[in-house]
Amino acid sequence: MSQRPFKVLGIQQIAIGGPDKMKMRKLWIDMLGLEITGNFVSERENV
Repeated sequence: MSQRPFKVLGIQQIAIGGPDKMKMRKLWIDMLGLEITGNFVSERENV
């Protein structure tokens, strides 16, 4: 993992979606340094 000039202290609630989960993974894991804690799918809400 590369060094970042910031530290994520916490996140309360965020919902960002997209058709390509790998692009979302690049944002959350690679760029922001977060860890995967689960996987949620809701067909009704399209998330």
